[in-house]
Amino acid sequence: MRLLAPFLLILVALPALAGPIRGPARVADGDTLVIDGTRIRLLAIDAPEMGEPLGGRARLEMERIIARRPLDCEPHGHDRYRNTVAVCRRGRLDVAAELVRRGWARAWRRYGLDYVAQEDEAKAAGRGMWAPGMEAARASRRHP
Repeated sequence: MRLLAPFLLILVALPALAGPIRGPARVADGDTLVIDGTRIRLLAIDAPEMGEPLGGRARLEMERIIARRPLDCEPHGHDRYRNTVAVCRRGRLDVAAELVRRGWARAWRRYGLDYVAQEDEAKAAGRGMWAPGMEAARASRRHP
């Protein structure tokens, strides 16, 4: 068994070393996509979940951003649920950046500062969940 341990460690690490994931995506929720059976959580953002008041709107906005076009996703590891964490692009458009800019996700500073400027822009413009009257819905989020 001691001889197998290093090989088992390598096998567990292999998915994190995989190359880009490309193809048409299905939207699971505002910050999670599925490409060819691989669940992908967008890096450094947090969108309302489907069971939360704004979850359906975040999912719809993600579908509009993707616009039924193929994505190119660059994996950055896995989350605690074993989803692939990645930066996904539709052409040159960073999907997460656009979702945050439209106000339907937050920059998740715990995991990176990549999208703080887009969140600040959305707040200043009152877009998406930052629109007037959305305070109660925002307050009900699990990840404030």
